[in-house]
Formats: sequence, C-alpha cells, structure tokens
Amino acid sequence: MSDSVQRSDSVGRATLPSYLQQFDSHDFELFVADLWSRQRRETEVTPPSQDGGVDIVATRQFPVRLKIVIQAKRYSPARNVSSTEIQQYGSLHRQEENVDAVVVVTTAGFTEQAQRTAEALNVKLVDVDNLCETIERVKGHDLLNSYLDDDVFTDGVVTTDEFVADTPLGGGT
Repeated sequence: MSDSVQRSDSVGRATLPSYLQQFDSHDFELFVADLWSRQRRETEVTPPSQDGGVDIVATRQFPVRLKIVIQAKRYSPARNVSSTEIQQYGSLHRQEENVDAVVVVTTAGFTEQAQRTAEALNVKLVDVDNLCETIERVKGHDLLNSYLDDDVFTDGVVTTDEFVADTPLGGGT
C-alpha cells in the first residue's frame, strides 16, 4: 500500500464529518466563522455567555450589504436539530440590527419538521453534507488542520497512516 493516497471527493467527503466531530462547541463556532471568512465575509464570534443565541455575525459590504447571523451546532451524527430549536433560532434576526438572513449550521442534520419550520420562518439550513461541500468548495482543509492536533490534510493529500490513525470509530457527543 502506498504511503499516501490522493484525497478524492468520495474519500475526503466521507472523512470530513468525523474530523468535524473532534471540535468542541466553541472551536466549531470559530471554524464556521473562518469558513464564512473564506467566502469573503467579515465575521465576528460573539462571547459564549453573551451571544443571545447568535454565535457568529457575518457581513459583506460589497457589492451589496449583507448581514447574516449564524447559530453553530456541533452535534453528534445521531442528534438532529429539532423543530423547537429552529423556532427559537427563527427569532435571531431580532438580536441584531439589519439582519438579512438567519443560518443554522450543524455537524448533523435536521428533522423533517425542523426543515418545514425553517422554510416557514425563512431560516437557512446547513447540514453536515452542505458543510462538507462548502469546505471542499472553498478549499478549507487548511482551516481544518489549524483546529486539529495533526495536519491531516496536506495540499489535497491525506496520508494513509494519518487517515487510519486519526479516523474516529464512533460518534461524538
């Protein structure tokens, strides 16, 4: 077996969720803010004890002003975001002035009822699959490395030893 394998979409996409599960909640918020910064947004992570439900404020000034408030949920794969939570987050646009969108980002998924509630409340949802697609699209593997103990992703290559040694076998919290 070779010492390294080229990270293909299927291998990279399949392993990304397990690496996201290694974050604690605060690091996940920081990572999401960095990911949105990579998309030409200015981001601010709110202090945990004073966030009022808003974890991240992301803004863009050009070509038109856009302000997004983001709730980041680092959940285990078996723990989907519920409709009740979406109802709560639906009011986040009132926590800040001039909010254009409310986004909930999770390392898991959303219940069917949560998806219906989000549509009714105009809350944008980013599940683990969308999050992984975003990481791939903005080439955010270096951001993952900055939060992980070892540099797992190196110029689009994952070494076999690192892949086998660092891949968790079970879910998170």
